[in-house]
Amino acid sequence: STINESSFTKMIIESITIPSQITQIDQSSFALNKNLKNIKIENDSQLKSIKTNAFYNISITIPSSVTRIEKSAFLMCSNLEKVEFAKNSQLKLIDKYAFSSTRIEEIIIPSHVTCIDKYAFYNCNCLKTIKFENKSKLKIIGSFSFSFTSIEKVIIPSSVLYIESNSFYNCSGFKGELVLKKIHH
Repeated sequence: STINESSFTKMIIESITIPSQITQIDQSSFALNKNLKNIKIENDSQLKSIKTNAFYNISITIPSSVTRIEKSAFLMCSNLEKVEFAKNSQLKLIDKYAFSSTRIEEIIIPSHVTCIDKYAFYNCNCLKTIKFENKSKLKIIGSFSFSFTSIEKVIIPSSVLYIESNSFYNCSGFKGELVLKKIHH
């Protein structure tokens, strides 16, 4: 089942529960809901994909079934301060602009993520801490993906093959500690 494009756009909703049978949230499904602060996704969720500009202002725990956070899914969610991923997350892709210009302060990237695409966390001024789960499968950190943030320290997983240009450009909190883990054979 899908929550279709613009289904709940411009409604006065403060909280919503996404039923477990929903597999996709289409673009702009909850856009322009300035009062929406909390989204609960049921524990046995079958959600796989969150599309472009699906939400406006929220706090969310992404269920383990989600494999893709697509382009601009949370772009400019100005009140989004906390994103958590459920235990055993199957997330593989954080697409372009997925969390850009949000107020996220900390993010723990699930181990199955292989690509953090261009501008994924661009201009997240409050983002100070980024961590990667053990046994990370991350291969690509895209251009400008963490630029214009307040990241203080980064420990890059050994699985990373490409760190594209300007990935950490203008990190105002950066204290000069960038650690690249040794590749284990």
